[in-house]
Amino acid sequence: MATTQIMSERIPALGLEHRPVGGTTDEEDKAFFSQYAHLPPNDRVPHIMDGFFGGILPRKALPDLRRIAEDWKPDLIVREEIEYGGLILSELTGIPHSKVCITLGNRLENMADPIDRLRQEYGLMPDWGAAIDSAPTFTAFPASMEAALGTTDPRAKVRVWTAPETRPMETSDWRSGSGSPHLYMTFGTVVGSSDQAKRMFRAVLDAVAGMDAHVLMTTGAQMDLAALGAIPANVTLREFVPQNEVLPHVEAVLCHGGSGTVLGALSTALPLVVTPIAADQPDNAKAVAGIGAGIEVPEPDSAAIRTALTSVLSDPRFAARARDTAEEMKAHLGIGGAVQEMLSGVSQ
Repeated sequence: MATTQIMSERIPALGLEHRPVGGTTDEEDKAFFSQYAHLPPNDRVPHIMDGFFGGILPRKALPDLRRIAEDWKPDLIVREEIEYGGLILSELTGIPHSKVCITLGNRLENMADPIDRLRQEYGLMPDWGAAIDSAPTFTAFPASMEAALGTTDPRAKVRVWTAPETRPMETSDWRSGSGSPHLYMTFGTVVGSSDQAKRMFRAVLDAVAGMDAHVLMTTGAQMDLAALGAIPANVTLREFVPQNEVLPHVEAVLCHGGSGTVLGALSTALPLVVTPIAADQPDNAKAVAGIGAGIEVPEPDSAAIRTALTSVLSDPRFAARARDTAEEMKAHLGIGGAVQEMLSGVSQ
């Protein structure tokens, strides 16, 4: 496994062999993302995808990736879908590559032009996105969610991996009482402490204040809790909790629509309320609503969020569709079967 230094510090615990590859410095990140807030909303995602994921990151990674390929001589390169250094490495070395799709229906901004520019820097001819589109792919998203967005990409389906629980979930301080539903609310680990994030957190706190529900809410490490104002009595805040330990103890999830949270909730048969922020989250929210397993709330409006939460908790159709989706996802391939299918696709 090859990853940046920051991630490589976490990998030894998983028992995986790995090597760090070039990543960006804090100064480089700040210089690039300082432009983000000044761009029109419709230009922000293309700015990040073209300049960062299609430019800075692969250029930083490729020298190390080429050395790894020369030393280790892999038979197959497996890359995350918006990691393009592995794609260029595949083209330079002739080693076939496959990709792990973490977004729904591969609906990210078209990357053909920035990747063609990158290809030309390394002496490769433009291919107008052919190498991106033709790579064997696997995903954990069920076909029903893809169909809800009208996507038909043929991809190997893999079951959501669940880490073994190493300790019981400590629930005594928030999962108390009986007869009241339990909610998990999260906006991921990297939402930050921007004004937009604070408005989102305040909106959901106001939405659940006084509800007949016990709520566990994670904030991430960067959120200034003092800036959130009064915390409702039925809400317990945590900086972080392992998702696998929380989901079996709740009846519904409110989130921003990150792929990991959405897939984790659905694989556990939990209905969702999704208030998307950016990136692929609006697509995930639409797909959740499209399969009937939850409700999309496009804007952080407290009244709308409260109404949606009340609906998913009281209307059994949402829970029933979440259970149907969980059964669909159980039929996906295990990791071993998915790898074999990838290798089979590469060898054809």
